[in-house]
Amino acid sequence: VVKVCCSFQRVSCFWPNNVQSIIAAGQPIPEIWIRQLGENYYVIVGYLVSTSADQLMEQIQREIQQKQEEEEAGNKSVGKTSLRRREYCAGRIMLQQLSTMLKLPLEELEKEFLQDETLLVDWKEDFPYVQ
Repeated sequence: VVKVCCSFQRVSCFWPNNVQSIIAAGQPIPEIWIRQLGENYYVIVGYLVSTSADQLMEQIQREIQQKQEEEEAGNKSVGKTSLRRREYCAGRIMLQQLSTMLKLPLEELEKEFLQDETLLVDWKEDFPYVQ
């Protein structure tokens, strides 16, 4: 099981009114829940199980590996910890999926996305004793 939690701060929601969850077959994150937690504060949670969870974590690992290789080639480092890199990649994947599904420019979502509040929980890695 994997959960990706992304926070947004905006005046109005960017999805259709009354939408609380989305089932997205064929997307990296197949189930998305939407919740308003404050006047201008929204949390979007991606929920993955089984093969979908494994595939997302593999995609995240590939992106991290690619970024590390680019940094090494350029002899620079962005200074993120392994956990923050995973969360950053998970947030980017969520943004790209929302942009595609809702037909919104990625740049518009990025303006209101609270990257530092992204949370990624992978039960297999973070809680290996839970089966």
